[in-house]
Amino acid sequence: MNDLRSFKIRKSKNMNNFKNEKIFDKDAKQNFNTKADILALLKRKIKKAEIEKLFFFTVEEWNSDPEKILKTISSSFNNKIIVRSSAIDEDSQNSSLAGSYESVLDVLPTNKKSTINAINRVINSYKIKNNFEIRNKILIQNQSKNIVTSGVIFSRTPDTGAPYFIINYDDSRITNSVTKGLVNRTIKIYRYCQKNYVPKKWRKLILSIFELEKILNSDILDVEFGIRKNQNIVIFQVRPLTGLSNQSFSYNDLRLQNRISKLEYDFIRSKNSPNEQISIFSDMADWNPSEIIGKNPNQLDYSIYDNLIMNYAWFKGRTVIGYKKPYSKNLMKKFGNKPYVNVTTSFSSFFPKQFSTSIEKKIMKYYLSKLQKYPYLHDKVEFEILFSCYDLTVTKRLKELKKYGFTNEEINNIEMELKQFTNTIFENFSKILKDSQNSIKELKTHREIIIENLENSNKTYVDYLDTAKILLEDCKKFGTIPFSTMARIAFISSIIIKSFVSKNILNVKDYNSILESIESPLTDFRKDFALFSNKKMTFKQFIKKYGHLRPGTYDITATRYDNEKFFEKYKFQPIQSHINKKINQKKIEQVLERQGLKIQYNDFIDLVKSSISERERLKFEFTKNLSESLEFIALSGEKLGFSRKDMANLDLSTIINSQKLSRKKLTEKWSSKIKQNAIHKEINNYLQLPPIISDIKDFFIVDYFVSKPNYISEKKITADIKIIKNLNNDDLKNKIVLIENADPGYDWIFTKNPLGLITKYGGVASHMAIRCSELGLPAAIGCGEMLFENLKKSKKIMLDCKNEQITILENETINEILEVKKTLRSLGYIK
Repeated sequence: MNDLRSFKIRKSKNMNNFKNEKIFDKDAKQNFNTKADILALLKRKIKKAEIEKLFFFTVEEWNSDPEKILKTISSSFNNKIIVRSSAIDEDSQNSSLAGSYESVLDVLPTNKKSTINAINRVINSYKIKNNFEIRNKILIQNQSKNIVTSGVIFSRTPDTGAPYFIINYDDSRITNSVTKGLVNRTIKIYRYCQKNYVPKKWRKLILSIFELEKILNSDILDVEFGIRKNQNIVIFQVRPLTGLSNQSFSYNDLRLQNRISKLEYDFIRSKNSPNEQISIFSDMADWNPSEIIGKNPNQLDYSIYDNLIMNYAWFKGRTVIGYKKPYSKNLMKKFGNKPYVNVTTSFSSFFPKQFSTSIEKKIMKYYLSKLQKYPYLHDKVEFEILFSCYDLTVTKRLKELKKYGFTNEEINNIEMELKQFTNTIFENFSKILKDSQNSIKELKTHREIIIENLENSNKTYVDYLDTAKILLEDCKKFGTIPFSTMARIAFISSIIIKSFVSKNILNVKDYNSILESIESPLTDFRKDFALFSNKKMTFKQFIKKYGHLRPGTYDITATRYDNEKFFEKYKFQPIQSHINKKINQKKIEQVLERQGLKIQYNDFIDLVKSSISERERLKFEFTKNLSESLEFIALSGEKLGFSRKDMANLDLSTIINSQKLSRKKLTEKWSSKIKQNAIHKEINNYLQLPPIISDIKDFFIVDYFVSKPNYISEKKITADIKIIKNLNNDDLKNKIVLIENADPGYDWIFTKNPLGLITKYGGVASHMAIRCSELGLPAAIGCGEMLFENLKKSKKIMLDCKNEQITILENETINEILEVKKTLRSLGYIK
């Protein structure tokens, strides 16, 4: 790893960050305080990029002698020109003002009238912005040709100054997308990585930026660029990165370099076996850790989620219904502070016991190859990649295996075994459902006894810790293990019923009406909230049932419902749901029989509804144990002088296994761990990590793919955006709610009558997807990093679920990337 640094580290003492007008070049004879001045300086000095021929003048000079200027323009330029703004308040240390002023393209320099009009348009754009400064300049340049890629590159992350080049770009050949051009492509490149790690497309650009940094004595640049067909780089504009001035980066750069080296080592050691060829980690596959605990969870959040689900319960629940034991019991791994699912381990848990070892190996190779080829499917693997059960699309999908060396006999056997596996689940479902219901009863009974025993104790910090430990053990035994089983059956039922839609046996309205008829804790919640709103249920009664919920189920710092009189101000009208009576029951029964699925229509619909409903009830109940445990951990910390924030920086093992230590040694141990973990988290905050890791290069090159959201309903709505963080008392009525990730603790959102919902993380059958389907609420679940970041800056959008499109209609604040794109498009660099 010591040979990584082909791109050399620059010392912080050289990062004076545009501190004064002359900092760009010590030998410069004039102040370089406008776009034109900077480009003129760079044109004389750069060798690794081009700057189009230029000429500039002030508003004052134009007013004094326009004829002289027009003559110079007509004699100096032969081809079409661009007339650009170059105001003294553009590209400043505090504001870039990207796209604020006019630029005019396709101007013929020999056409006096069009040249005058273009210049006056630019000057008038200054006046419109109340900028009457006569020192403002007008910049004339040749219009660039043969630009195939254009965009903006930041030489550090604009928020924290982390050492990554952030490239937001458009390829001119791409004219639209599912989001109507909202999603520009983004790639992040670690500035000290090996040169051969950098994709060939970007190597010349990176080298040209290093040259600019050397000339301008700064590595906090914001550069607009173009790439010609011949791969030559054209620089359109250079400005300082606002908000990062007067900062030193070398210390954090060095710490981050050491952390990345450790991550490389961890990745190499992560293989389940020496013979394993591919290791893939996803932040959204299978149990979706980014959705449940977020991309930057606290130590305690991560360790509890791992303890309750990801290191045992997840696969134990699957083996109950006939899947093989996976390669490893540990499903989740953390790189930096970001949780990922080990995809190989996950995929190995979806082989029915009937599968032979040889078939298993061949299918695994197919699974991993397909995910590598289509990484944007990582939140849809069970619908698009895996064969985890039999459904109406399996026969057609299995044909793809022929390309991977499978014989017809092998394919037929796989289909037969999947069908047998699925029929066994149908046959055993009533028993599994009864066992689940009994688990809920056990969980409730035990919880009451455990808490009663605590009430009768001295309530020392040891008592609180012991109680938390017992509650969590019960949570796993009677909660998350049966939950894992029921979640799997619910997923299988969703896969099957969706295949009925894809085969046009059910239409989308039929499908939605079935989901809307499902009774779940949300149904109870909305009914009880209506009673509470109409003063037919007291706040105390309401909170007794729902007070354990918190927006951030695993987060000890999140506020519980019972700690805020959050619901007292709001009323809502429950949404009425009806089953579509036109569903052709006979047709579906004929299909089930023809497909060899041994279940009647009514039993099948009952299985779909019951499995989803029971999954949600198990989740509702086991989170009571979890929530109470977090409160008791917080109380134990309080007795020892630690805040909730402190406790969040401890892992569960450190907390639970410390009772035998003396009070002094315990507090010393916790204090040391809290400090250590806080430092680690601070370093990890600088890390930029991708949604999928499958190669060491992914720690250096973060190339984002455009995610396709999971759209709910067929409705089209237009509304203002409301971003939600934790408990938020703002009115959400008739708003489209925007939220990164959501769990049961965010169900309060649905009491506020939102018009729609958009999440950054989430899969087809995620918590919020089910909630929105149940309510018939239009939603886009799991829109991904790039689209979500653009939506955060918007004010009003159109969400068209039927046509699977999201369109920004108004922006809340200036979105610099979109403004730069607008400018580049106006200059003809983006089509």
